[in-house]
Order: sequence, then C-alpha cells, then structure tokens
Amino acid sequence: MTRETEHLDFLLPSQTAASPSNDGIPVGRKAMAATSQQLSAQRTFDSDDDLLVDHDVDVVEENPAAVINTPSTILQSSPAWDCRAVHWPPRSWKSLAVQGRAYADSLNLIFEVSCLGVFVLVCYILPNILIPSHQRPIPIQTIGDGEALIDLTFDNEYHQNETVPGSLLAILCVGIPFVLFALMGTFLGPRGDAHAALCSYLLAMALKIFAVACIKNYAGYLRPNFYNMCQFNSKTLVCDDETTSARESFPSGHAATALSSMTLVALFFLGKVRGGTRQRGVMLVNDDPWSIIWTPSLVSKLLAVLAVSPIMFGMLIAASRVRDGWHHPADVVCGGVVGVGCALFAHSLW
Repeated sequence: MTRETEHLDFLLPSQTAASPSNDGIPVGRKAMAATSQQLSAQRTFDSDDDLLVDHDVDVVEENPAAVINTPSTILQSSPAWDCRAVHWPPRSWKSLAVQGRAYADSLNLIFEVSCLGVFVLVCYILPNILIPSHQRPIPIQTIGDGEALIDLTFDNEYHQNETVPGSLLAILCVGIPFVLFALMGTFLGPRGDAHAALCSYLLAMALKIFAVACIKNYAGYLRPNFYNMCQFNSKTLVCDDETTSARESFPSGHAATALSSMTLVALFFLGKVRGGTRQRGVMLVNDDPWSIIWTPSLVSKLLAVLAVSPIMFGMLIAASRVRDGWHHPADVVCGGVVGVGCALFAHSLW
C-alpha cells in the first residue's frame, strides 16, 4: 500500500481560549501545551480509500481527555484522531441514499418491464379482433372440359421440416437476446443499461407483433406452398384444411422477428465499443477548445464490424424462409423493413 505523507505546520492564534488543566497547562486545539506554540502534525493520505487520516499526533499526556471546542463540532482528542468521525453528511446517509436510489431504479425497471410485457400480450391479441383475416380467393381457372388450372406460383412443395422453425426462432431471437440484455446490461455496463435495453427490446417486439399481424390479416396473401399447405382438392376446387396459415405470407414474421431483435443486439454492442476513440489532430480556430478531431481507433473499428454481425445472422434466417418455400422474396423484404423500423424506433426512446 502506497502512502504519501505531508507535514502540516500551523500556528495557534494567541486569542485562542485556554482552559487550565489540573497541572496548570492551558488546553487548546488538540490539547497543545501553549497558546502560541507551533505544532507539526503528520498527516497521511491513504491512496486506497481516499480518506485523510491523522496519525501520531503529539498529545499532552497530562491531560489526555481534553475536550476541544470548535465551531462545527466537539472533538475528543486522542492519540490517533480520525477525521472520518466528523464527516458531514454522515456516510451512512449517503449509503442509504445510494441504496434507496438503486431500490427505486429496480422497482421502476420491474414496473416498466411488466407494463411492456402486458403491452406485448395486448398487441398479440388485438389484431385478430380489429382486423379479421382476409380470405383471398383460390387462384384457379376452369377450362371448357371441366378441368381447372392452378397458379404454379403457389404450388411449391410443402416442407414441414423448416430450417428455422418457430421454436428455434423463439430461442435464438427472443429468449437469448432478452437474457443477454438483462445480464450484460446489469454487470457489464453503467446503471441504466439493462433498463434501456430491456424496455426498448420489449417495445420493439410489441410493435413488430402488432404491425406484422395487422398486415397479414389485411393482405391475406397466399404462401408459395398454398395448394399443398391447405390441401387443395382438384375435384371440389376448395381447400380441405382452412385452419392453416396458408394465407399469411405477407409479410414474413420470421424476418421481422429476426431482424428486429438482431438490430437491437447490434445497437447494444455498438454502444459498448463506441467509446474507443483516439485524438487524430487539432484545428486551432480562434483558440477554440472544441475543435479537436476524434476518430475511432483500429480496435474500435474491428469491434464495430463484429458488433453488426448479428444483423447478418438475422438476414440468414430471413433468407431461409424463401429457400424453404414459405415466403416470397417480397414478404421477406417487407418483414425485414418492419422489424428494423420497430427496432430503431424503440431504441431511440431509451
């Protein structure tokens, strides 16, 4: 432990009131023997806890219990007087204030997250009430001999084994980002990071769910595997299974979910590496101190490139929907725009 010492020499004023002790020695500040006597007190500075403490102060042994009257407080002289005894306001008050603020922040976080969780549930239920699903007519064309022609655009093979099924999407793009924001925002960032990340994430998810569901119900666009998914009967010219989501192609929910969550993850990581800058040069214009030019360091640039990699992951998930025959390319593009837009809007609020 490194300690720096300095000697403080001070001279008591001659007007200091002295009270006689048992042996006639006047008592002043720190029980010094004379009203005009110079005292050298060694004061040590502890660099570990940044506290100023007096050690080895000379005290007249004939009167060890002398009481010192000062304008601020009454100090009991002792061989090792600790200035922490007169700290104002008391440190316990400060600690209570800090604890109270942390407790209030925790309650505020729980309250806002709970409200946003309810908002997500409302956004999931409300679109089906406000906008009924549009039953787009089946694209068929009858010819003279009674046969029907179908549109091959919607006759792709129905792949039940998806590259990224809904359960895996929920884990990768819903559960993991939520846990990531909660842990990294709490332990690897300043106070409020977890609050902002979780609230923006939940709001983005709520807006994305509401927007995608409303557009799906309003458009009622057919999936590329519509005929096979709804079990189209070529004899009756109707679908045997109307309970499927064969008319919910536009926009892609997978693309919106993946790009919304991955955009927020990328923005979160960019906020962590944004501070790595270095001074590039100085332009002196009328001695303006604000004319310093800062540019990102090489490490910061590399970390920024890695930070946006989650967006590429989200794009791969979106592209898999076209490959599996579940969405048209336009569905994926629109879903990505909706997801990124919701993420940017929510991120701007916190």
